[in-house]
Amino acid sequence: MISKIANNGVTGLSTTRHWLIAMLLACNLGMSSGAYGELTTDFFVFPSITATHRSQSPSAHGIERDDFIPAADLFFTADYRDFRVLAELFGEIDGTHGTHLERFQVGWLPNSDLAVWLGRFHNPLGFWNTAYHHGGYLQTSVSRPAIIAFEHDRGILPIHISGLLVEKTINTAHSSWHYAIGLGAGPHLKEHLEAVDLPKLTDDPTKLVASFRLSWQPAKASDNQLGVFISSATIPSKRLEIEKLKQQVGGIYTDWHFRAMRITGALFSVTSNIKQSNEHTKGSFINSYVQLESPWDSNWIPYGRLEKSMSDEADPYLNHMHNFIRDRELIGIRFDMTRHQSLKLEISEVHLAASNYSQATLQWSAVFP
Repeated sequence: MISKIANNGVTGLSTTRHWLIAMLLACNLGMSSGAYGELTTDFFVFPSITATHRSQSPSAHGIERDDFIPAADLFFTADYRDFRVLAELFGEIDGTHGTHLERFQVGWLPNSDLAVWLGRFHNPLGFWNTAYHHGGYLQTSVSRPAIIAFEHDRGILPIHISGLLVEKTINTAHSSWHYAIGLGAGPHLKEHLEAVDLPKLTDDPTKLVASFRLSWQPAKASDNQLGVFISSATIPSKRLEIEKLKQQVGGIYTDWHFRAMRITGALFSVTSNIKQSNEHTKGSFINSYVQLESPWDSNWIPYGRLEKSMSDEADPYLNHMHNFIRDRELIGIRFDMTRHQSLKLEISEVHLAASNYSQATLQWSAVFP
């Protein structure tokens, strides 16, 4: 049932701790029998331990030279007739991000070709953001491309939306068309972007984010897809140098499997309009990434990824987001130790606006049961 994890998160309890207790109680019920009449449940735990060493400490960016971060992602679904509740809770045991209710969605799924969700979900920007979520085991690599880094990882785009998500599939004789429409409350800008936190529901200002994605899959190779996406967001700010930010994002993406290779890539065009003291400053830049994977066998997967930004030097928004990885080259290898556990080693060259460093990351990740 791991395919349910790719379905994208309405009302929260008072604290994240209460959410955790509620999910664990639901887990115990689901694991006892798995079904009560027409009610079925699924629960997965994605633990990980990530150790990172950098060639230098970019202290000006608040980045340590060494990190050791145990984490866990809890994923729960409950289905009753045409309805589904989906929740995902992510927490770091010894990290800087704490615990977050990453997704919480209530959905109406009358058939396999239509899903209507209310809640907090992942913005349908390209492929990666809705195919791979917070459980590190799901993706081949250790890291996500910087352009779609989560808000609490100093991401620069609205990755989480709280509102309405509609997903629809249209099948033809030779292909399938899929579209997703997202509409809801987006993040606000403090030191970095902060998405709406459903359990806490603070008084922080929010504005509308609207997104649309269209993808095409050939019927005879359903693992392959090509797509386009567009998003528009108004982002309130509590930073002195930015009063309000309007952002438009558009791009194309692919996830294509050949006999001995898989290519996943995207091209993002980001335009920003910054308002400060009734003055407007506009800028735009291009970011792209391409990741190649070439499995040796069912257990070993070498991979490499190139991330590149263009016209970024003069972009006013990026000049305020100093931790954004503008360029990165990396190679890595994933070893599936058992059916549900993997070990990954990733070596990269990281380029920020004002510093560069080399980085080596070792990660153990798993999924249970």
